[in-house]
Amino acid sequence: MAESSVLHKTTPASSIQVATAAQQPAAASVRPVKTEPVTALPATKPRQIQTASATTAVVDEDKLRLLLRKHLESFKFYPASARRRNIEGDVDVGFTLTRDGSADQVTVLHGSGYAVLDHAALETVYRAQPFPVADGRYQFRLRFRRL
Repeated sequence: MAESSVLHKTTPASSIQVATAAQQPAAASVRPVKTEPVTALPATKPRQIQTASATTAVVDEDKLRLLLRKHLESFKFYPASARRRNIEGDVDVGFTLTRDGSADQVTVLHGSGYAVLDHAALETVYRAQPFPVADGRYQFRLRFRRL
């Protein structure tokens, strides 16, 4: 008996059919779908924060990061020994802010390759205390460049 392209019923309520090679569409009619990588957008949900003056405000996440970056940059220093040796680099630091604006768990996430710059980045975070906002885990890249 010749093979059939139709499967027999396995349950009384359904049947499955298999298409033969002659019934399948030609490969030329199938177009590939172009996919692009998905990029995550930063969260912009409002967040409750407490400022140094103890007033509470709702601040957009981007504004919060900008406020913290400006605060950090105002305490950043370029070590004289690095300046003399023309050492430049970027240091990624991470830290957790507590309710009173102090930094806890301060770490170098990705160093510059120069201990003097890595140490300066950690010192920048410590010198910037107390921070104008509280609560949360943050990461920033500090750039040390000669001007």
